[in-house]
Amino acid sequence: MLCNERHFPSVGLALVVPDAHYPFHDRQCVQLLKGIIEDLKPEAVISIGDLADCWSISRFAKSRRQQVSLDREIEAASWGLDELGITHYALGNHESRFETYIQEKAPQLEGMVSWASSLDLDKRGIHWCEYGSYFAFGDCYFSHDFGVSGLTAGSRSLNLVGSTVVFGHTHAGNMWSQPVLRDDHPAGFVSAVNVGWIGDHDQIFYRNRAAARRSYQHGFGIIEQDPKGGTWGRFVPITRDYRALVDGHVFGVR
Repeated sequence: MLCNERHFPSVGLALVVPDAHYPFHDRQCVQLLKGIIEDLKPEAVISIGDLADCWSISRFAKSRRQQVSLDREIEAASWGLDELGITHYALGNHESRFETYIQEKAPQLEGMVSWASSLDLDKRGIHWCEYGSYFAFGDCYFSHDFGVSGLTAGSRSLNLVGSTVVFGHTHAGNMWSQPVLRDDHPAGFVSAVNVGWIGDHDQIFYRNRAAARRSYQHGFGIIEQDPKGGTWGRFVPITRDYRALVDGHVFGVR
């Protein structure tokens, strides 16, 4: 369901799935996340965007080795929605390739066909927002990105939004926090959480793989809120042998 009403009540526990880039996702990362979701049973499972790559309709030149059909990409993204139990989906710049392709190649279909309709997001009951938009749980805002990128994306996003933000896009994993001077603020601080990436380093076509391994961090996000309005967000890194530490428990691939 398109999030025309972008604000939802505070959620006790949410898990944030980072950029996955199906069908170029890391299968072991996905299996790990599935197990964590089954164990934690979060109230919301949020895809922060770029769930799919949409490589087949990108403007990049492609060798035969890099060929993949749009049908396969849509099918893979559909699997991702189901196997991770996505409840909320902030579309990313890679999903926006679909709308750009329709506008440029088949403008007569604009408004009739979309990325959301190709995945039956409304029929699945998934709350979603378009790329460049956002939704919020309480005072915590979720978007694929807030119009900025790079090493300072977190602090700049905080300054732009003025509230706790959760985003992806850069494939980095980290967190920023800063105090709030207002006495009436429920927590007294706001945070920015960059939730990383679960793509496959060996299937990167657009960047040197050594550089990608150095800067693209496997991981995911955990967001917790209390009824008083406090939001605690954190990035959880995934080790090279596919383990993650959550609340004192080490999860591994089952």
